[in-house]
Amino acid sequence: MDIEQKQAELIDHFVNQASTLKASALWPLIVEATSHPSLFAFSEILSVPTVSELQGTENSLYLDVLRLFAHGTWTDYKNNAGCLPQLVPDQVLKLKQLTVLTLAEVSKVLPYDQLMQELDVSNVRELEDFLINECMYAGIVRGKLDQQRRCFEVQFAAGRDLRPGQLGNMLQTLSNWLATSDNLLVSIQEKIKWADSMSEVDKKHRKDVEDRVEEVKKSLSLKADIDFRGHEEIYSEPSGVMDYEEDRSRPKSLGDGIQCLEDIDIDHGTQWIFVGAAESFIKPDVALQFEVPLAPGSTSYCRVAASLCLSTASRTLSVPSANAIFFNGDRVEGTKNPVIERLSDLQKIAQILVSKYGGCVNAYVIEAPVFNGPFAVYKDFIPSVNRYGEPKSYNPVGFPASNSTVSVLLNCLKEAKKVIPRREQESSADSVSFNQPKTYILGFSKGGTVLNQLVTELGSLEVKSQVKPQPPSGEFSSVQEDIQIIPTTKESLLNSISEIHYVDVGLNSAGAYTTNHDVIERISQRLMQGAPGIRFVLHGTPRQWCDSSRVLIREEKDRLVHLLESESRRSGGKLQVCEKFYFGDRPPNLQMHFEIIEDMDVC
Repeated sequence: MDIEQKQAELIDHFVNQASTLKASALWPLIVEATSHPSLFAFSEILSVPTVSELQGTENSLYLDVLRLFAHGTWTDYKNNAGCLPQLVPDQVLKLKQLTVLTLAEVSKVLPYDQLMQELDVSNVRELEDFLINECMYAGIVRGKLDQQRRCFEVQFAAGRDLRPGQLGNMLQTLSNWLATSDNLLVSIQEKIKWADSMSEVDKKHRKDVEDRVEEVKKSLSLKADIDFRGHEEIYSEPSGVMDYEEDRSRPKSLGDGIQCLEDIDIDHGTQWIFVGAAESFIKPDVALQFEVPLAPGSTSYCRVAASLCLSTASRTLSVPSANAIFFNGDRVEGTKNPVIERLSDLQKIAQILVSKYGGCVNAYVIEAPVFNGPFAVYKDFIPSVNRYGEPKSYNPVGFPASNSTVSVLLNCLKEAKKVIPRREQESSADSVSFNQPKTYILGFSKGGTVLNQLVTELGSLEVKSQVKPQPPSGEFSSVQEDIQIIPTTKESLLNSISEIHYVDVGLNSAGAYTTNHDVIERISQRLMQGAPGIRFVLHGTPRQWCDSSRVLIREEKDRLVHLLESESRRSGGKLQVCEKFYFGDRPPNLQMHFEIIEDMDVC
């Protein structure tokens, strides 16, 4: 028989009997009811008028016993044993069962120590036997005994009689829940309306983009047709046409490791220029992707995306106002999250950097030369890293990070020149400026370890007067051009750094942020001795700064900020620092870790 149905039948039985008896004859019935192995509710019996008449009589103790079984516990009985009649063994068992139900109302995980104290049980074996035989088999609780954690995990517990005043609290709780549900329903309806409206806006925007793409295609098709006709007029002989057709059929290789320019996305409204084969165009700011060696003859290669400035006059590489160098983190694959996949693309990150800093900035996005599964390992930049890319320490000896960075930039520029021709007949002043560009370095996630190494090396660099490169005399100098477009030595790289951005960096070990006081102090001393000012910006999300399982990240970040703020005052403001926290109103997740790339404020 179902336990609820059996309870109802027993309650009816005892209520009917209590209604027919006089108050003086009720105490045996109360003893029987409180001893019955299947009855656990007593409020209906308490409400019988004849039972209430026991108050103030010589048998009023039994009314107190009935109230004890309705609302009390074994501890309550022990505290008032002198005022109550002695309980029979069946009553003792029943009151201990009811005590377990009361404890289960408060917590769903009941420690063994608490249960043994409340039930007067001397050992774990006796406690577990009681819970299994007298509680779970009786059907009043269900749960799991965890001997390793020494606790009883409650999955279900029967309810006890409501205590005086408890009903009002329950009604208030239910009212609050109902109000919250109503508000949630309204919020969901508003979100649905917003999603519908945004869907319409997106459809309209997509239609506009498709129309613009068609216009660009028609424009390019017309230009290609005009160029082809001009080609026919010049080479009207059949052999000339045959050569042209043969060229069209050849694969367009533009240099080792370089993505073909035909595969670069067309930005609507951008001017394109003709550079060689009839199908190859380059826009004034061109995005390329390379795989370049770290050093001549090296077996280590870095994958790099670069967005480079072109001169509007000569359509050649021009000197940027700054170089933004972004070190990427671990690979995250298989998420099926379009936001994460889009912001894991190196070329997309390069485009984002240019959109933030402006078109006069060259952007380089560098991936680690080695990957152990998904883990980025910047071994050539930080020699102390382990197999998972986690550094044991940061040591400036040999300047590995700055030398590796310069090597990557030089090799990128070398590959870019295979695609973008240099017009030697033009004045060098058209393509070369004699002001060394600034350098902004950014480290995302594990890429922040490279920033720490560069900061360590910067602290060890002696302050020297920087001699500005002089314009070459006579023939155009390729070396001189390289000096202007990118830093070509570790000294020029480190001396040109004006901004350092930590972008939601983090590790599963120490070393996410540098906390070496000597390093920060030496950088401050360099600034006081005449070196250019530097700005540190720490960008973070709840994903890294609020991770309770990796509190070391937040502690290291706070320590670095404290060191920088202290030295900022000493340097007279030439060393600047600021923190920027994003998505603080959202729970931590992986998507926000990538969204910060697009949302970060570099100003």
